[in-house]
Amino acid sequence: MQDARGGRRSRAGGAVLALFAVTGCLGGATEREPELYSYWMGGPPILGDLNGDGVEELVGWFMDDGVVALDGTNYEPLWRRPDLEIERSSDGRLGVVAGGAVVLAQPRGLAILDPATGTTRTTLALTDEVQRLCAEGSKVGVHQIDHVRFVLDAATGQRDDAAKPPACLDPATRPILCETPTHARCEGNLSTRKARLTDPVTGDSVGVEVKDPGTPEVTLVGYDGAGQQTWRLLYDPKGRRVEAIELVGGTFLIRQSTTTALDARTGAVVWTSACGGTSGYAMVGTATRVYYECDGPKTSHALRIVDRATGTVLKTLGRPRGG
Repeated sequence: MQDARGGRRSRAGGAVLALFAVTGCLGGATEREPELYSYWMGGPPILGDLNGDGVEELVGWFMDDGVVALDGTNYEPLWRRPDLEIERSSDGRLGVVAGGAVVLAQPRGLAILDPATGTTRTTLALTDEVQRLCAEGSKVGVHQIDHVRFVLDAATGQRDDAAKPPACLDPATRPILCETPTHARCEGNLSTRKARLTDPVTGDSVGVEVKDPGTPEVTLVGYDGAGQQTWRLLYDPKGRRVEAIELVGGTFLIRQSTTTALDARTGAVVWTSACGGTSGYAMVGTATRVYYECDGPKTSHALRIVDRATGTVLKTLGRPRGG
């Protein structure tokens, strides 16, 4: 039986069989090439240095391929776990890199993996699903839906129910404009649809104001380290939905139907990027890269990775519509 992705699966399957045949003869690994991953399962990637080369790697979940770790330099697979998936909350995929391990939420459990090989070091059974995971050094705060909370030492796999877990940002207490930033302090008011992010590197801030209803507008406002307004820009007079915002290292990102980077001190547009179809909610930025999700054909998704300074596309995982 074929679904909307049947033809694509058949083509990918043939290519994979051919790849298996070649690698089988050579006696090497049988990992798929990244270009063959046709369906990104949604949400921002899990980021961290998995192989000690000083470059962030990414871990994600692909349909029919399971959990895959990709090298941050060439995006070739480091390892693949088709037997695993990554649970998801309203904030995205539930996984962290901490204490020299990859910690992934599973159905009523946790899997702790070796970052370089993906092999399972240990598993923990839980009394309920994981609601949030947050890391602080080698310690991981595990917050379950049934309100059980504990500290996991990712390096040893031991849990401590008496210790206070690292605090996770609670999406219920943040304005909708502040739901996705991970590298900036976000303040705002949900009723007035205003948000303000402060750059942890420079101390500068950028505010976002959405006027709605009536004459919807999206206005951006820049502030210096002392909180004084330095620029104001009517960014979008049509008031399109703001899906994500992010600020670190002097570059402000705003995600609508496209992803746009602006200089946080001047409001000047640095670059724009899009990868076809309607945009997805997920976006996360680091000091050097930006990862954002976009729709592909039918119901598939793709993850685009761009250079933060220039907007140059470094890699697209999946097959975006029109991208």
